[in-house]
Amino acid sequence: MKNYAYVLICLLIFLNSVVIAKNGNNGDLTQNKGTNVSMDEYKDEYEDDNTSDQTFTRIIIEDPEKHSLHNTEDIDWVRMYISSRHSYKLIYSDFINDCIILEIFDNEFKLKIKEILKEEILTKIYEYPINFDKSFTKDEFYYAKISSNYTSCSNPLSYSIQLNITDAGGDGLLHGKICDAITNHPILDATVETSNGISTTLIDKEGAFFIFDDPVDEELSVSVTSNCYINSVFKAYIRQIESDSQPYDIKLYRVFDYNRKLDINDIIMMLQMISGKDINICNELNCNKISLSDVLNLMKLLIQINND
Repeated sequence: MKNYAYVLICLLIFLNSVVIAKNGNNGDLTQNKGTNVSMDEYKDEYEDDNTSDQTFTRIIIEDPEKHSLHNTEDIDWVRMYISSRHSYKLIYSDFINDCIILEIFDNEFKLKIKEILKEEILTKIYEYPINFDKSFTKDEFYYAKISSNYTSCSNPLSYSIQLNITDAGGDGLLHGKICDAITNHPILDATVETSNGISTTLIDKEGAFFIFDDPVDEELSVSVTSNCYINSVFKAYIRQIESDSQPYDIKLYRVFDYNRKLDINDIIMMLQMISGKDINICNELNCNKISLSDVLNLMKLLIQINND
């Protein structure tokens, strides 16, 4: 009888521990939540940037960006716009020897450099410059992929990064972002041409383009074209090269395709062109299908436009 009582007590203790574990981990018995939380605390402000599509384009990085690899699976990607007009220096600092793996890829994701960052251990702030020379025949995006050498080091790992133009001279920057006027989606196949003959078709995932030119503060006429869109021409200025450069906001309207039925995007576009106002209700409506509620909303917009 004592044996049965002993077994019953052990069973109750076991069940109680399971309940506590289950409640503590939101029902996931395999998850060590405390460990994950402590690692998440070391996430840097640029997360999530675990893929090349999740990062954003840097023209220059004047003040060091402070990054961290918060666990062994964390990967940081940095997209850089490299101009054939200039030379660049990519500087990594504040890292621990043998702990950071750096890989540099070109625009076609061909591996150019792969190294484990290492410097003299007596240096207080390590600097690891990688020089980009003027051997570039065209402007293109380069990608830095940073991961941890977890076989030698434990996470979290921190590092800083800068991107400097070493021969900027009197050059300035024309920076814009091209989007569909109705959906606000980036347009990736646009051509941008300035009145002094410089053009580019190099557009990043967010629809951004970059043109280096001189002199600073020169006014230019800029033309933006893309298939199935109405051309846009506007006045712009060459500005100082700065990491927080504000882009020109360029919205293109679609050309009507008379071989298909009109959809709600076409109707909204006509309203915008007539009223000269920005009308975007695609976030609330299914823009590929017109329903009765869509018609009512459009009627309300017409009444509002007429009243204004």
